[in-house]
Amino acid sequence: YFRANEFSPGTYFPFHIHPELELQYVECGHGRRLIGSVLEDFSEGAVHLVPGNVPHLWCYSKDEVNPSPARSYTIQFKSDFFTEAFGMVPELRREVDFISELKDAMEIKGKAAANIAGMLKAMVKQTALERFISFLKILEELSSASEVRHIKVNHIVTSNPRSMTRIQQVFSYMEENHDKNFSLDAAAAHVGMNKASFCKFFKQVTGHTFID
Repeated sequence: YFRANEFSPGTYFPFHIHPELELQYVECGHGRRLIGSVLEDFSEGAVHLVPGNVPHLWCYSKDEVNPSPARSYTIQFKSDFFTEAFGMVPELRREVDFISELKDAMEIKGKAAANIAGMLKAMVKQTALERFISFLKILEELSSASEVRHIKVNHIVTSNPRSMTRIQQVFSYMEENHDKNFSLDAAAAHVGMNKASFCKFFKQVTGHTFID
């Protein structure tokens, strides 16, 4: 599916996981994002492609100087749909191979990022068929992009629903209390765990210690 998003600075999208690949373009806004075990800043103009079944979150920072709404565009699609539907189409062989072989997340830069951004913004006013054609053109840009930074997901992350629910509660607690002097013990107690178990759990799921 395709979605255009507009929201206030400070909006937080909790740590979550889904089988679909996700293409994300940030037209306006900045903050921190976690893809698998990689925690980094993102800024206006960022274009990322995240493989399926890789946990991720986006946290948009409040900006006292420029409090205008943040805007982003998202496409999600299943890789098996694309590879099965178009695997026998020679004209799409490069795109099919690109999707089927994708292992790492990617940050797209340069001309390809600008072209993808323009097509995503245009999709807002397009019909369903026009959007699908734009989607194919976007995949062509992704598969041929020369300025790309690969983001390696270098540890095993959980897809257990209970663990994902618990880690979402932790990140929500951190976001709600980021301007307060909260402790490791308080975060562990918030999800009903002792400190030792909480530290082990947090590192296994996110690839980072809680202090990181």
